[in-house]
Formats: sequence, structure tokens, C-alpha cells
Amino acid sequence: MIPEPEVLEFKEIPSDLDRHLLINSMLGKRFALCHSLEDMKTLLITDGMDVNGKMGRTIPGVVLDRASINLDAVAVKCVSGYWKPTYTAESRKFDEPPAELLADLYRIFGGVRAFVFVLFSPSNLARMEAIRSTVERRISKIGVRLSTGLGGRYGITRQESIQTDLYYDSDERKMLSSMLDTLDKVAISNGTSFEINVVVAGNGYTEQILGYIKSRMFLTYEKNSRVNDLRELYALPSPANAIPIPVENAASMISFSDNIERSFRIKTRNRNDGGSILLGEYMHEGLSRSGDFVRTNPEAFNLGMIVTGLPGTGKTAASMSLIRQLARNAGANCIILSPTEEWNSIGRELNMNIIDVYEGGIRMNFFKCDAKISIDRFYENLAMLLASAAGAGPYTNAMEKSLLSAFQKVYMDKRVADPEDAYEHIEAAVIEQHAKRTNVGVTYTKHGENIAAALQPLRLLLSKPQFAYAEGVDFKELATRGVVFDMSKVSNNMKPFFYSLILNQFYGLADALDERGDNELRMLICVEEAQLAFGGDELSAATRDLKQRIQDFRKKGVGLMLITHNITDISVGIRRLCQTKAYFRQSSDMAKYACADLLFDIDDEKRAPAKLKGLGQGICALNYISRPGGQRVQRGTVFVSMENGMTPVERISSEHEIMAAQKQERDVRRAPLADMEIHLLNVERTPVCGVKIAVSYLGETVFEGVTDDQGRMTVPFTLREKRYGVRILGQKRKDTKRANAIGGQENVIVL
Repeated sequence: MIPEPEVLEFKEIPSDLDRHLLINSMLGKRFALCHSLEDMKTLLITDGMDVNGKMGRTIPGVVLDRASINLDAVAVKCVSGYWKPTYTAESRKFDEPPAELLADLYRIFGGVRAFVFVLFSPSNLARMEAIRSTVERRISKIGVRLSTGLGGRYGITRQESIQTDLYYDSDERKMLSSMLDTLDKVAISNGTSFEINVVVAGNGYTEQILGYIKSRMFLTYEKNSRVNDLRELYALPSPANAIPIPVENAASMISFSDNIERSFRIKTRNRNDGGSILLGEYMHEGLSRSGDFVRTNPEAFNLGMIVTGLPGTGKTAASMSLIRQLARNAGANCIILSPTEEWNSIGRELNMNIIDVYEGGIRMNFFKCDAKISIDRFYENLAMLLASAAGAGPYTNAMEKSLLSAFQKVYMDKRVADPEDAYEHIEAAVIEQHAKRTNVGVTYTKHGENIAAALQPLRLLLSKPQFAYAEGVDFKELATRGVVFDMSKVSNNMKPFFYSLILNQFYGLADALDERGDNELRMLICVEEAQLAFGGDELSAATRDLKQRIQDFRKKGVGLMLITHNITDISVGIRRLCQTKAYFRQSSDMAKYACADLLFDIDDEKRAPAKLKGLGQGICALNYISRPGGQRVQRGTVFVSMENGMTPVERISSEHEIMAAQKQERDVRRAPLADMEIHLLNVERTPVCGVKIAVSYLGETVFEGVTDDQGRMTVPFTLREKRYGVRILGQKRKDTKRANAIGGQENVIVL
């Protein structure tokens, strides 16, 4: 009784699929390959065994899915035989057939409503011996023929005789000799073999398809029939006519549709060195999940990590998984700079501070230097990072020089600089070095014009109420509990400045740590879209500074995680220093550069770029550091699945906990804005009416108006206690008088 066959569709196969390995995985089992020509699919038909799981383990990269075949009273033609060797004129012998006898089947007949079934039935020594006897008898009869001659000594008489000639060079004999060689291989392998039968099913093009198959096989059996289901199809071949074929030769009858997704196999080795941080599930040969997990220790992140990949490939989810583990298992203080809101959820989950940088109304003074930080190094780093963020191009060095000059004066006798005071010193330094004052204002040089334009985003930033005051959050307190800086509402032009200002605060905190942190992870700085801060060329000041920091961070127990879409957004020098690399799917033009960063065997270097271009979601090529025996070891590239974060998500459910997580935010919220009154009087103390007045803050005009019949003008939404510039405008908008006013209160100006 033939069991109900199971039908599976090949969804994905390795690009270098070993057909011998595939057929060896089916030894002793009857199976069939079905070529569905109409929809260009290749199906596997079995007797219901666990082929899907077994084959997935045996041949990484083979992905099967359940399918069905409808054979309702369809006409079929079954042929059995032995493939036809190829005659080579040069060697004057028959050579082995090509690896895929049916390689062009889909190209020639694709779209035709027909099925081609290649049935593989296990054979044995008894069948081999029976076929050998038949072949040997046929060889012995080759060349036996009837010949006629004239004979007789005394006259011409007709005489008939049997003459036997063996024509050793005949094609038929060569074919049968080749068949005997094949049967000898079966004997040597103790009968391990398959009998091959081909069935063509369909109501059109049957003869054409059979013609293609007959041109590649030496037929021993042919039969026409009709079938209703797969069981009847399995019963069609006649065991008495099929020829046993060695396993390695039967593999030449295995072929696949070009429509099947191809994956690339990379021979990687999983070394499970242990550790508390789960990096991902090891992908056997880069193709199939293995059930083994790649782990490392928290201190491995002191050597820097870069995560890169196209949008939607899973790099942010993978980074969140690592942050979650490092915060919980290693107790690291995590600082996250994010241009989107997606990190806020993990911030709440881990009870971290969540700072809506632009619209949260939380005061931050980026010019505040912590007591334990070297003040000289603090403002030197600040000048370098701001100059890099400004994007002044060839004028970056000149801008940095102006900033250093300004900060030297600002921080001469204090650690907490007022943002207004800091910017005024910056503006004065730029004028001093790259401009000159005249009767009508300031005339800038070319350098000065470019520097002033590049600093415009900084001026706008410091005009926001939450960044205008000396009082603000304690960045050291934020780091202690961990913090997410949400910059989703910040414009793209402003983001580099925020990145630089925030990074400088935590650079300072890292510098203040001792150098006994080599074996622990104290702080982790995670920078999403890292090119906003470190996207300069190899020689830029920010890039050179970061390269030095990555080396110094190890001793201080500080880790740096850079996340970006394209690897070339980050300079090659920084990428080389980051010793943990997680490279998700790469674009076509970036794949070769990504592979140059990773460690592959020589045999895999050519196929690695194609592999990186086709990685699935959540799967990445990983270089990582492990510490077997306490020694740091750089492991070669493995492929791991980091899909869905690998660890369960635990949300904060209590309103009390949420309120506790946001307490510090409420404590540092800014005071509300207030209106400012300007009362304009003459020397006789009478109101001056109808006069135009321009009000500015940090040199930028923020309001213009005219005094009323009481000599008054109201300026709305001013910063309390901040100094504003007032210009009394005359004809052609020329200044007739300048004065200062304090925001949020009444100011009397006497002409």
C-alpha cells in the first residue's frame, strides 16, 4: 500500500547547493522532484517523512513549504532508463553527463501547462545483478550477422555461413560498456543506488517535452496512461525495466527552477565562549538557524561597536536588545542619542530619563562644566565638536580658533557659563579675528561671513527658553539612571549641534573616570544616525578625536555604539577601531566595502558581498570579541539572527513607576515666558509716541513695533531676566539710539 505522499515546495535553496548531499539525505527513501512548468515551481514529493526538518538541518539554506498538486484524470507518459553519455570526438569515448541533465527544462518549456516528475526509487544489489546479466548478454550478441559467399573448387556454387565479428568501436557497444561501468559502481557501493523514472503529465506539449528528455536518456521502458492522484503516479514505473544508478550519478537528474530564491553559503564556525550578553542565534553556514547562541561579556563593548544596515533591516531592534541586556546584566549607565521617538519605549522599560530635547521644555545648559571635569579639556572639546557640527568646510579650523578664544575668556573664572554670555563672547571673537567695526555696523571678511553663517543654528538653539539659562539638568545625574535624548522634533540642520553639545557633556564625564575600568562596562554611549556627529572625512577634528577616544575608553570602562545606514558614513579609521561589528543588509554599492571590514576565509571573500546584499530582516554578519580564559580574542565573522530583540520586553505598567521615571523632568522644567514692556520717554519725562523700535536677542531681531500714545510697546514671550538689545529706529531704519532691556519686566528708556 503506497502511503499518502507529502508535497513540499522549494522556497529557497543555497546558490551552491550540493546535489549529492541532497540525494544522500534521502537514501533508502522513495521521493520525486516535480517540475511545475506553468508556474515555474520545483516541488518535492515524499512518503510523509520529516523531510522539511531533516533537510533543513542537513543542507543549510533549503527552505520548504507545503504545497499541493492536482492530478485529476490527466494523461501521462512514463519512461525509464539510463542517461545518455556524451560522445567526445577528441577523446573518442563517452563522457559522464553534465551535472544537471534537465537544466534547460524551465527555459524551454516555462509557462506550459505540464508537470515533469522525476521519480527516485531506492534499488539494491539483486536488481543490479539482474540488470548486469541482461546487459552482458546483449553485448555478447553485438556483431553476430549472416554472411553469403561463393565457394567450391570445381565451380561456382552459392554457400551460406554464420560469421561472428565483434565491432568494438560501435556506439552501441560503448553505450552498454558505459552502463556496465555504472553497474560496477553500484556494486562497489554495496547496492546503494536509485532507479530513475520520468513521468510527463499534461494535455499539451507532452511529445515535445518527451523529445527533450529522450535526447538525454537511453530509454528501457515507455508507457502511456492516465492518473487521478499521486499514489497512482507512484505506481506507474515498472521495476523490471528501470536501471539502478549510483547515488552520485543520480544527482545529475536534480535541477531547480530559476525562480527559486538563491541564498549564499558562507562557511563560518560558531565558538560558544559564553558570557552574559546574548548577541544572537548562530546561523549555520549563514543560512539556517542552529539553536546555538553567540554570547560575549559586557566589557567587550569597551572596544567600540558599529551597527550598520539599510532601513528596515532590524539594526535598531538589535541595538535595543543589547542596550537592554547591558543595562540589566552589567548595570551600565546607558546614554542614547536618537533622532526619532522609537527609543523612548525602551527608556520607559528600563526606567531611564527620557528627554524630549526640543519641545519638552526641559532646561539644559550645554556650557556647564562638571566639578570633576578638566575645564580646559571641556571647552577644547566643545570648540572642536561645535566647529565640526557647523559644517563650515574649509573654514572649520578658523571657526575652532575663534571658539577657543571665546571659551578661554568665558571659563577664565567659572565653570558654569551663562549661554547668553558664551554666545556673546563667541560673536565678539569672530568679529575680532575676521571682521572690523565701522560707523554703520560690522564688515566681515570672507572667513568671517562663512563662520557667522555656520553659527546661525547655534544662535537659534540658544534662543529657545530651555537652552537660554545657566540653571539646568545635572548631566551626571541623568547618566546615573540612564537617559534617552529624543531629537525627533529637531530639524536636520540643528541635529548636528545638539549631538555635539550633548556628546561633549558625556565625553567630559568619561574623561573624569579613573583608568581601572578595563574589566567592566561603566557607561555606554549609543549614537543613532552617528554620521550626524562623526560624518566628517578621515582628517576632520571630530573623527581624529573619536579615534583616540575609542582607544582611551577601554581603560575607563566606557563603551561606544555607533548606528548608521551606510558604512561609508563613518570613516574607515573609526570602523577599524570598533572591534564589534554588526553589519545588516547592505546596498549594492556598499557591500564590497562592508566585506573589507569583516573577517572572511579566502574561499568566501568573493561570495560575501552577494551574501550581505541579500540578508533577511534581523540577520547580520557579526565580528565580536570574546574572552575565553580571560584573554580578549577577535572572532571571525559569523552570521546571527538578532530578530525581535532576542529577549522579552517588560513594560512599565505602574503609573507610579512612570511618574517616578519622569520626576526629574518635572523638576527641571523651565519657568513660563513673560511679556516685556518698553516705556519710551524724552528728557522731560513725557511719552514718545509713534516711534519704531527693534528688539533683538543674541544679535538676532526677534520683534519690531511702534510705541502707542502712552509711549509704550509690549514685546510678547520674552525670556525672564535675559538681556535684550533695543534699537530706536529713525529715518531709513538708521539707529538713533541703542539700549538694553530685561525680559519679563517693564523697562524705561529715556531718549
